Amino acid sequence: MRDWYLFVDESGDFADAAQHVAMAGILVPAHSALGEAGELQRRIETVNVHNVPWEHLPWIHTAHVKVPVTLPLAHYFRELDNPDPPQPDDAECPAESVTAMAEELAQWLSDRPAIHYYLEAAGQDFAIGRLPRLEHLKKINAELKSHGRDLYYRVRNFAANVYAQLELVVRTLPRDIRVIVTSEDGQGAEQWAGENRVRGTARHFKLMRCLFERASDVIAGQRGQHRIFLKIATLNVYEAGGPRQGVQLNVQRLEELVGDLELPGNVTLQACEPIVFDAGVHGTIVAADFIVNRAWCRRLLECQKSLAGVERDFFWLPRHRIHSGTPRLSHLAATGWPESCVNAARRCAAAAEPPPGVKPWAASQAQGWANYLRTHCPPPRGA
Repeated sequence: MRDWYLFVDESGDFADAAQHVAMAGILVPAHSALGEAGELQRRIETVNVHNVPWEHLPWIHTAHVKVPVTLPLAHYFRELDNPDPPQPDDAECPAESVTAMAEELAQWLSDRPAIHYYLEAAGQDFAIGRLPRLEHLKKINAELKSHGRDLYYRVRNFAANVYAQLELVVRTLPRDIRVIVTSEDGQGAEQWAGENRVRGTARHFKLMRCLFERASDVIAGQRGQHRIFLKIATLNVYEAGGPRQGVQLNVQRLEELVGDLELPGNVTLQACEPIVFDAGVHGTIVAADFIVNRAWCRRLLECQKSLAGVERDFFWLPRHRIHSGTPRLSHLAATGWPESCVNAARRCAAAAEPPPGVKPWAASQAQGWANYLRTHCPPPRGA
């Protein structure tokens, strides 16, 4: 039995039918340097630029990094809770101390009554190792940008440095990992009509199902039995008649989802406790978050390009990350008709013709996988 880990995160508001969504997974062989406590965690921890200790910047969440005030404020409020912080190496200390910049920022913001509530709420969250609400940080950032532009540009440069280092970590992932990215095929958007969190959960699970199936297909062509441990960034699950605030995704719900999948006969999925994106988050979730956020923000899977064109848009990932095998098969996937086409091929059944409106790249990757699965992949369990 060969073991793998699949680290998963998503981007987009799944409850908003007008907003596109995406999900990414990093598939890691257990023997790899990116295993449970491997090299990637150490690489991510080197993103503590300017000698800011990692324990003060544990929330390298890409959407938050793009709001420049996030990281200095995280450092500032964590410093308040740490009376004896690590001392930086003077030889590597930057011209401007980030601690001094963070203190200057906090002092400046404390004199702005318009954002007092947001600053206080963010400070309370940071102090206990939790990410503040993104909209609160955006309010703070807007205030700084409008009324303190000199300080804002210094803070922005710091955040840009962190983002660039995150990108470098992702660019240099070891060759034995694979990146899976899924989106929707553009059909049937009416089924998600309205601002509805229950439907958003169904949409979320549909994309997760597609991701799990593609990850299984990517490794099923290799000899022997395989087991994938699912490491999912946690999310709230909303159900009709359930609590208004939802409940956190748990192992039992993941097991139910996995039980309904059409998997290759030599691959099993093992549900694990979902991972909270907080001070203890694993570095590979951080990398998955970076990948999906960048793909989502640039709408890379929302275009009408060919498959080759979309794969070129992932130029910031080495090409072998997003396709593999002979013939070359894509790690990009889509729900709807493309997923149905692949599942039909797994059962050696004929698939319907693609309906109008299916994105060219989505149809192409599905047809490529369907042709391959009919002749190469082990049949699904129970077939």
